[in-house]
Amino acid sequence: MKKTNAKKIELLGGEMLDDVVEMLLKEKAKGNHTYCMWCDEIRLDSDTVTIENAYIAVVGCTRAEYERKLKEESERIHKILDDPDAINETNALKGILESKRTGRKKNGKYYSPKAEEYLNKLKEYSNYCMKGKKEEYVGLAEKMILAVTEDNMSELESQLIALEDAGLIMKEMAGDKSWEEIKDYAHSIIGLAHTASLVAQYMLEFSQCGVGYVNNVMGKACFKAMPNLVQKYKATKSKK
Repeated sequence: MKKTNAKKIELLGGEMLDDVVEMLLKEKAKGNHTYCMWCDEIRLDSDTVTIENAYIAVVGCTRAEYERKLKEESERIHKILDDPDAINETNALKGILESKRTGRKKNGKYYSPKAEEYLNKLKEYSNYCMKGKKEEYVGLAEKMILAVTEDNMSELESQLIALEDAGLIMKEMAGDKSWEEIKDYAHSIIGLAHTASLVAQYMLEFSQCGVGYVNNVMGKACFKAMPNLVQKYKATKSKK
């Protein structure tokens, strides 16, 4: 069967790998020759695809190995959450938001020493942003701090942590470090899975090496676990 006769199925972005394989196999059972492009890079053909070779092509290992790695990562995250330093960092970010609520206004904006200290750190990290993104990086944090309410405090806390982590990683990448060293560093500071997704989004948004970060640090597996990254990744990569 010639692949040139196969009909391409367009993916919307955000599909799970297992579902895509199942869809292709259903088309094969109907006698249809189809294929799709995973993240615009990896071709999966209905005539040859299996769940195992799909995982090897996309993630670099079998599904069983991938699930084992996810379990190990989950255990690593739980250890981090039991670390007093990690808990203190989270409490510090929460303190920024809580102090904003009781702070006074200065030049029409809420002011608190903790919030200003945090923004000063981000101003330092903004020097490592791609051209034209420096002010936007700091401005995003300021907007989130000013917008905090009782209802959105938890969500904004995660975003502020991720924004700072992205800045720390951009600063680390400015040195003569290998991707393996950057990966180890990123894993040492990122404590939660959903925070890792936010960090990746901010890296794509603000770092000149955002696509490289997703490819080399997150790995293509992140598109299965974090489907919201797919469109952002495609859009950013197309500009490179």
